[in-house]
Amino acid sequence: MSVQTSLPHRPFPFAPLLWAAWLAVHITGCQTPSLETPLRKTTPTGKGVEVIQVAEGQYQLFRHGKPFVIQGASGWGFWTELAGRGANTARTYSTWKLDSLLNLARDLNLTVAVGLDVPLMRNGANYADKAFAKAIQDSALAVVARFRHHPAVLCWVLGNEVNLMHHADKAYWQWTNETAKAIHEADPFHPVMVCVNEMRKNYEMAAKYAPAVDILGINAFQTVEDALGHLQAKDTWQGPVVLAEFSPVGYWEAEQTDWAAPIEDSDLRKAALIKWYCETYLRPTPPRLLGSLAFFWGQKQERTHTWFSMFSEDGEPTAVVDQLGQLWGDTLPHNHAPTIGALYFGEMEAFESMYLPAGDSAVVRSFPQDPDGDSLTFTWELLPEGDYMNVTGGDGEIRPEPLFVMENQGKTLRFQIPEKVGAYRLFAYVRDGKGGFGYHNIPFFVKR
Repeated sequence: MSVQTSLPHRPFPFAPLLWAAWLAVHITGCQTPSLETPLRKTTPTGKGVEVIQVAEGQYQLFRHGKPFVIQGASGWGFWTELAGRGANTARTYSTWKLDSLLNLARDLNLTVAVGLDVPLMRNGANYADKAFAKAIQDSALAVVARFRHHPAVLCWVLGNEVNLMHHADKAYWQWTNETAKAIHEADPFHPVMVCVNEMRKNYEMAAKYAPAVDILGINAFQTVEDALGHLQAKDTWQGPVVLAEFSPVGYWEAEQTDWAAPIEDSDLRKAALIKWYCETYLRPTPPRLLGSLAFFWGQKQERTHTWFSMFSEDGEPTAVVDQLGQLWGDTLPHNHAPTIGALYFGEMEAFESMYLPAGDSAVVRSFPQDPDGDSLTFTWELLPEGDYMNVTGGDGEIRPEPLFVMENQGKTLRFQIPEKVGAYRLFAYVRDGKGGFGYHNIPFFVKR
């Protein structure tokens, strides 16, 4: 067997930010506010959920008259686990099963950032079409009217990255502003948030065309340093923000193999980066930041079925769940998830571009850890690389069919490399028999 490599070992993906300077300058509002910035409440009334300007450039969320810092995750599943780990908020992306989800949140003492159904521009939605825009606004207002008195509602979220690839579309932002006003009239007791990606243009457009929005939700991953830094400019959003999605590295930011397959971090590295990320950017809470929501509290296929998923396909929590619980202040005893940590083809690790000869035999080693010292079992799965070149922004992806699944294996796998030339990804899964799950994967390319 011969192996070729081309990518160097990755350094830690973030350079330390001068965080104190960012706290003092970038987000404390010492610039002159935009003329479009509306007057904001400075004293809580104790009614509903309120965004309060507690000082110049400083904001705080109040719920029923008490300060409330959002700490939670985005996703509509595993909410019992979410509450049990110390979170206080879940964010949804649609009104799917909203009635039952709000009731569950109430029973778990969770609040919900309710995602309203706002069609995506990249899928053809045109907010300059007055009839279409009114129909979407009316649909959102119907949801608000139905659920505005539910005790679990924290805020209304006008879709998610609706204007991705159309950041400067004026009609969309004007629709957002008018819809926020209409929601305020229908429900004066819950704020309105609009969630966008980290492009600076979004902050400019929100400041200029959507002053009625209460909160700007920012989805930022490895670029959070730049995303938050953009808020220092006078022509960008000067109001409160929520980090509405965060995860250390998105697949679009990750290093790639020579054949453009993104290289995924191990479960152990992801947990470590979550801790570093939160301690660097979110502790203590910056003056304009009302809280944060980790991504993704659930399981989904996005480049791989493990990239953002904090749970296995069978609903088992990973080390990232354990780490978030610690950061959220959870003190209850939990079984700790095992981790794979690293995978090696011979001496080559997962971050390297590996070319393997068709039909040859291969040996892959894993280096599992379990904080509780539990006995571990392994499953190995080989998949062709997914067909995702024309998929963007979290759109639906199809999980490839596996070439093999080997259960009840050890931490070292011997297998035959496929005969067919092309890109593949080998997954290793580890379980501790007590509900904990770990994983890692390694991409490779078969050649002749």
